[in-house]
Amino acid sequence: MRRSARRDDIWMGVGVIAGSLVLLVAALWAPWATYRSQGVTLTFRAGWLDVILVLCGALALVLGTLTLVTFRATIYWGLLATSCVAVACSLALALTRIKDANDAAQSLTSGSTQTSFGVGAVLGTAAAVLLLVLCVVQLTSMKERRARLAPG
Repeated sequence: MRRSARRDDIWMGVGVIAGSLVLLVAALWAPWATYRSQGVTLTFRAGWLDVILVLCGALALVLGTLTLVTFRATIYWGLLATSCVAVACSLALALTRIKDANDAAQSLTSGSTQTSFGVGAVLGTAAAVLLLVLCVVQLTSMKERRARLAPG
């Protein structure tokens, strides 16, 4: 394997590790939606999908660390499956949290209210999409390398 190809693989692994850490932070600590009214602010965190996102983030962290040690397509296929689940969960979580904030707005007041997505929805979804894109890029790159190295 060429030195530049291995360097690209290492950077890809570092990107996966960074994305998984952002996903973990979004799932564990960041608010996903906010409801504001006259003097009242409610923050909605991850909820029951939090467990799935934390598992996806932890698994992506382990697999991303493995990509730094070894170069196997199986690892990236596992990351691809993990990131697909993370994208689906983060989108579902963002939509359910904003729905909960809107329900709170309707039930608590009749005046002017404001609901908004929190930083967790943005970070969680962006990190999950980043993991997905990195896996697709890496798997495509691996396929092209194999085609170049194939005899004939």
